[in-house]
Formats: sequence, C-alpha cells, structure tokens
Amino acid sequence: MKVVDWFLDLGKLFDKNSKTDKQRAQLEIDFSNLVTEIRIRELAFNMAVNRIASAIAKCEIRTHVKNKNVRKDEWYKWNVRPNPNQNATNFWMKFVNRLYRDNEALIIKINDNYYVADSFVYDDSQAFNEHTFSSITINDLTLDKN
Repeated sequence: MKVVDWFLDLGKLFDKNSKTDKQRAQLEIDFSNLVTEIRIRELAFNMAVNRIASAIAKCEIRTHVKNKNVRKDEWYKWNVRPNPNQNATNFWMKFVNRLYRDNEALIIKINDNYYVADSFVYDDSQAFNEHTFSSITINDLTLDKN
C-alpha cells in the first residue's frame, strides 16, 4: 500500500462524499513536494556537516608534556594516522558526522590506536559509579567489554 493510498483511506473515514481522484492528485503533489523538501533539507544538512568536519580535520591537535608542546607518537596519532585504516582527515570527518547525526560520538583507544565507534550503549544509571559503555561497534566488529 502506498503512502498516498493510506492518506486517502484515512480521509475517507472523515468525508464520505469526497472526490477521490481529485484528492489523490492533490495528495500526490503534496507528497511529492514534501519528499523534495526533505531531500533538500538532508542535502543542506550534509553539506553543513561536511564543511564543519573539513574545518576541524584541518586543525592541528597539540600535545603537551609538562607544559611544553611535544610532537611525538601521541601527536602523530591525532594529526596524521589515528589507526592503520584511517588518516586523520577521515577519522575527524567520521567523528564529526557521528556527533552531528547522533548528537554523541565515542572515540575509543585500542592497542594505541584511536577509533570512532559506529554505535554503542551508554549506561549512566549508577550515580556513584563511573558511567560505562557497552556493545561498542566499530565497522562490523562488536566489543563486549564494559
């Protein structure tokens, strides 16, 4: 059943003497306009997120040891290659996209490499214990540790 048909069936409940052909045509036009507007808004959102992500990816992450700027392994990880599968630009683009789309993002460190989680469960139910993350998924791999 098409969405248009569903709306027409819903309209029949309230108006017994309606002209369905005229209503169908108008409803199809309205539905088409709505779909077009949603696609345009999605495109604008994606363009804005990508611009912000590109700007952040161009920023240098500075690392400090005892109040001195240091360019060693940690600096390299954040600014050049956070993990074997991504460069820093791809990493930050993925992070910002997750942050804007889901309103939250998680960076996890595994074996001295940083990864952006695709999904995770955040548990903040215990007031006096640390909040935990579980069911962390990176690409197709799910980590089960808390």
